[in-house]
This record gives sequence, structure tokens and C-alpha cells, in this order.
Amino acid sequence: MTLVILGFVSGVVLLQLQPALPDTAWLWLVPLLLITSLFSLGCGLVVGALGTFLQDVLFGLPLVMQLWMLATPIMYPLTQVPPGWMPLYILNPMVGIIEGFRQVLIRQQAPDFGLLAVSVVATACVWVIGWPLFRFLSQHFADAV
Repeated sequence: MTLVILGFVSGVVLLQLQPALPDTAWLWLVPLLLITSLFSLGCGLVVGALGTFLQDVLFGLPLVMQLWMLATPIMYPLTQVPPGWMPLYILNPMVGIIEGFRQVLIRQQAPDFGLLAVSVVATACVWVIGWPLFRFLSQHFADAV
């Protein structure tokens, strides 16, 4: 809770230092944060359920996370991806989310709905798989631990 308050206060201070007030594009932050939270929670359900019974999942998770971060446009813009790789690259669900944040916060524009649609579909798929898997395997957590 303290981090949320500190983040809010620092955000208000940074907004006061900006020469112009944020426009209506910033309203897109709420759905972007919701999609990000739901996707990460769904992935956490899958990893938590499988990691309880398969410890190799937990050992391989740091490698997967590092490779996934390199395959997501966090440190570089989407324009640096070669055009031949773009159709495969867009299938990464984090591309739409990160580019959406970049569009809203830096360019003051609405996010690209095509990229965001891929992220929403991936979030729905993660929940369709993760929630039933977690509910089914959670009955046996006490036995495995």
C-alpha cells in the first residue's frame, strides 16, 4: 500500500512539472492497466498451479521471463522490428500492451486497437486455461506441499 501511495504522490508531482496538462488520451491508462493486471494474474495462476507440482517450471521461469522481455518492445520501439518478422512479432501479447502505454504516455494518442485486440484475446485465452487449471489443481496443493 505504501508503494501505491508513493507512486501516486510522485505521479502528481511529475504532472505538476509538465508544461501542458494531460489530454483525454490518458483515459486509456485505465483499460491498459486492467488488461496488464488480468494478463499477469492469469499467467500467475498458470505458473502457480503448474509450479506446485512441477518444480522444473519454477527453475525455467527466469529464463523464459528474460527471453520474453527481449522479445517485447520495452527497450526499443516497434519500428525497429524488421518487417519480415512483424506478423510473428505481433502475436506476443505484451506488444499491444507496451505499445499502448507508449502511445498514451509519450505520443498522447489512443493505442493501436489491432495490437491491443491481440493482447485482449491472449488475456482471455490465459484466463480460459489458467482459472480452470488452478481450480482443479488447487484441490491437491496441500498434498504436494
